[in-house]
Amino acid sequence: MMPMRLTITLMALCLLLQFPAFSQRRPVKKISLSVKNERLEKVLKEITRQTGYTVFYNEYMPAKMNDIRVTLTVKGADLATVLDHCFKDQPVRYQVVGEVIIIQERKDAENVPAEQTAGGQQVVVTAIRGVVVNERNVGIDNVNVIVKRTGKGVITTEKGEFYLDNVRLNDTLTISCIGYNTRETPAYNADRRPLLISLVQATSTLDEVVLTAFGKTSRRLATGNITRIGGEELARQPVMNPLLALQGRVPGMVVTPTTGYASSPVSVQIRGLNSLNKSVPADPLYIVDGVPINVLSLNAGGGRRERVSPGYEQSPNNPNSATTGGQSPLFNINPQDIESIEVLKDADATAVYGARGGNGIVLITTKKGKPGATRFELQVTPAFFTIGRNARYYDMLNTQQYLEMRREAFKNDGLTPTLATAPDLLYWDTTGYTDWQRKLMGGIARTTEIAAGVSGGSDQTNFRISANYTRTTNTTDLSGATQRVTVSSNVSHATLNRKFSVSLSTNFTYSNINVIQGLFGAYAPNGPGIYDANGSLNWAGWTVNGLLPDATVYPFGIYKAMPNPESGTVLFSSLALNYKIANGLDLKLVTGYNFSNNNTRNFITIAQQSPYGNPQGRNFFSTTNISGLTIYPQLDYRVQISRGLLSVNLVGQEVIKNASSTAMIGAGYTSDALIQSINGAAFTVPSMQTAKSKDASFIAGINYDWEGKYIVNLVGTRQGSSKFGPGKKYGDFGSIGLAWIASEEKWLEKVLPDVISLVKFRGSYGIKGSSDAISDYQYLALWQIQTAANNYNGQTTLTPSVRPNQRYGWESQTNLEGAFNIGFLNNRLTAEIAHYRHRVSNQLTTVPTPGYINTPGITGIVDNIPLVLENSGWEGVVTANVIKRKDMDLSAGFNISQNKNILKSFPGIENTPYFSQYKVGQSIDLVYLYHYLGVNPLTGEYEFEDYNGDWKVSGYTTPVPTMEDDDRYVIVNRQPKFFGGMHVDGRYRQLNFGLGLSYKKQMGQNIHAGKVFSNGTFNANIPVEFYRNHWQKPGDIAENPAFSTNRNIGYFRNSDLVYSDASYIRLNNVYLSHPFPQSWVKYAGLKGAMLACEASNVLLLTRYNGLDPDVLSRLPPAAIYRLKLTCQFK
Repeated sequence: MMPMRLTITLMALCLLLQFPAFSQRRPVKKISLSVKNERLEKVLKEITRQTGYTVFYNEYMPAKMNDIRVTLTVKGADLATVLDHCFKDQPVRYQVVGEVIIIQERKDAENVPAEQTAGGQQVVVTAIRGVVVNERNVGIDNVNVIVKRTGKGVITTEKGEFYLDNVRLNDTLTISCIGYNTRETPAYNADRRPLLISLVQATSTLDEVVLTAFGKTSRRLATGNITRIGGEELARQPVMNPLLALQGRVPGMVVTPTTGYASSPVSVQIRGLNSLNKSVPADPLYIVDGVPINVLSLNAGGGRRERVSPGYEQSPNNPNSATTGGQSPLFNINPQDIESIEVLKDADATAVYGARGGNGIVLITTKKGKPGATRFELQVTPAFFTIGRNARYYDMLNTQQYLEMRREAFKNDGLTPTLATAPDLLYWDTTGYTDWQRKLMGGIARTTEIAAGVSGGSDQTNFRISANYTRTTNTTDLSGATQRVTVSSNVSHATLNRKFSVSLSTNFTYSNINVIQGLFGAYAPNGPGIYDANGSLNWAGWTVNGLLPDATVYPFGIYKAMPNPESGTVLFSSLALNYKIANGLDLKLVTGYNFSNNNTRNFITIAQQSPYGNPQGRNFFSTTNISGLTIYPQLDYRVQISRGLLSVNLVGQEVIKNASSTAMIGAGYTSDALIQSINGAAFTVPSMQTAKSKDASFIAGINYDWEGKYIVNLVGTRQGSSKFGPGKKYGDFGSIGLAWIASEEKWLEKVLPDVISLVKFRGSYGIKGSSDAISDYQYLALWQIQTAANNYNGQTTLTPSVRPNQRYGWESQTNLEGAFNIGFLNNRLTAEIAHYRHRVSNQLTTVPTPGYINTPGITGIVDNIPLVLENSGWEGVVTANVIKRKDMDLSAGFNISQNKNILKSFPGIENTPYFSQYKVGQSIDLVYLYHYLGVNPLTGEYEFEDYNGDWKVSGYTTPVPTMEDDDRYVIVNRQPKFFGGMHVDGRYRQLNFGLGLSYKKQMGQNIHAGKVFSNGTFNANIPVEFYRNHWQKPGDIAENPAFSTNRNIGYFRNSDLVYSDASYIRLNNVYLSHPFPQSWVKYAGLKGAMLACEASNVLLLTRYNGLDPDVLSRLPPAAIYRLKLTCQFK
């Protein structure tokens, strides 16, 4: 109840803050004052206080203004009127540029002081003032103003002001700021006016702003490995989860959907696998507007998919999870609300987050309002504007082929078909045909999306509010709808003097998912219809009037199933306060709260079960609550020292995470009318799980940039966690990052060809801790309630739930990386190649214990393992601005990555349970298989190699062969050999276009992996390739075995036959957009309108013989095509 109240309170606070902003415009500066014979300088200070404008003049001006007196009484007067009166008939004059008032003399400059140099030559020096503004004439803070001759300089104040002394009249200033083009300008004006310097926002990808954990940099100046994806690239892809828009875009990052359901978790692996425990997610840390998404696992990281977190749905024994696998946290963020995504990979980039950044970091920044007139935008995608189809199907047997297979199977087995064993031959229509594959999963997926947003404001206050509704269905014949409503808001405000600013962002989501498990079975093509002549479920036709009572014969009972709703609310919120204590010294405070509430219901009704037994209904109810509170104060200091800029960051962090889940299973229902109430159950089985966690850390960071040429970045972290016992709670970690922009060296610049514009080397090394693999408080003696199978004489009891251990400590991760960057043709073509090595040691995990000491619920003990697990690899990136003209732009990017995973060492592994799971010197994601030799010409059965020559094929179930007679020797690495992507974006006049593709070289389970029974089994159709060239008589040399009604397929599913090349090139997305003619727009009374065509999963080039090489044995992602209409209102 308390989290929901907090949710409502935060939303209300956000809306109250933003309602006044709807009418916000650039404020009109009105002045009210009454002075008599007052000094001009004091009057100007009062004008500054009331308007927020900056008054600028050189060091000689106060003496000039000292004798100027002003007498004035005004109320609500505009700035120009007041200034005209103040400066009328005075020896000085004013000029207003943006929000800067520049004071200067009316007459020519006088002589300035001179100084004598050491060589006896007289040079003229002076002090100068100035202000640096952006394209809207608003002052920019933290700009580096450097005297080119000396390399010394200052940084600007919060209003963009700067002051420099000992400047020669002929000196040149270099003005630089992250996100803007660097420019040079003379240091002195002949009329001795203060300098007004305007910077233009950078358009080069090398100089665009890239966010780091607690600041910002650019690709040119970065010492760490950071990849940025802009929000415009995310918004033009028809996906509900922004992670799916990253496929093929980030080097070293493998993004794979786990199912074709929109809300399902997404597998994300950055630079390989870091844990032996397959239930520990490999997911990176997600941070939204500076606040981590805190998802505390209830099962020590246990995901329902291998190495994938179930996210916001973590109820135990949830039937819906068999379909969706959980719910991805990022499903609750609308891609159109994202400004940018930065992916941080190496130690230098991730060190400030310590243990939580062990698998990499994904920074998500949401869109904010921009100064200017209020803008209202509406986007609409009606359902009839969307088509979604499955891209691939199996080529299955037709009715004639299927019946021939069945008859031959009975002949081979020496059996006579009966009504009980062969209704497909004796009872069903032998001329009927249904393509069950296209019937059950060949539908059209539809998406309806409506989005509206309003934004605007001034340089002082801005806002953005957006809302989105999306409803999508699947391609299955039985398709539940996935619906999502998001409301995103952001408001920021700065005081007139810009010393204090505040920003509040919130993202609220409500989702409702009707989880229906689609049918993908390959049933007999002559099977009866799903419904009988009366429109009822056709149990009688499929089961021969109850002769075959097994419900697996008739799988279509779910057509009478009730909806299985999964509804949830999610809140992300972030409040940032910033106070500028002095020039270059900022104090910040960021607080964030995220909360999710997920309610799941699942029903197995009597109506969907076979009427020939004694069916009873059952249900499942669950609630999962996950919350996190983050608080971190930060002190930033920037100062120009000698020829370099020093930046110091001191950060404290505290993160509190909570998770709880309650579930109730009800059974024994005799009426479907009661099944939605747990009170109608004959008996119930309750369960509950809770988890709490608290992390605290202190981070110190130092960055020194010498002339934009040599850059060093140091980070030290002391981190504590509630997961560790006394004396083990805290760990010390750190990193160093170095960069050398060699092309700035004068000696190299002389010898470099003109075509080369950038040469850069960078490297980093760091040590991080990790605790992701374990639950909290495993060092304490915890207890659990036993109410069912393990009670004592029918009585509820308390039993231990963990085997405590107070000796385990932090896992250690060391990261080493080196990279080389080069740019050509003024950086229109850039390339980077990076090599990394990531090692995990002292790994934390739950070590299995021998069965004879185990008790109910306790099968292991948390401890550190003295191993070294290594991931190393190469990453390459090439970006190019191919064409840049007035009427046409064309840019492209390509990336490729290769990662090698290896268990480097594990002393004493032969004495641990891991001896049967992993091998030293090999990857931890290998499978060991029997070698398939082919079909035995004499028997027609599968034949496998007797590798050790003992005249038999020995079968074992351990992942790794440990016995001498184990014949599994074929090794398949399930990790990609290499992967990457390519994208092209362009514009021709007003037509915008682009595409993105990804590729992967890998091995994967193929069409054979889905085979459970022998070819010829009842009601089990097979692909045509299993039918062709099959064994029929002794002596046949065949590719496929003999047909049989129920033959043991032996070691088939553990052989190399079920693995094959699953490499592919996938065209992930294509988009086209064009504005409507201006005459149409004007006639409609709009400010602008645009029509866009967007498509995803468009084309798959592969030799893989399954449905999808990434999503095995589950609903594959559909190919989606949609039209989107965008209107901008006046």
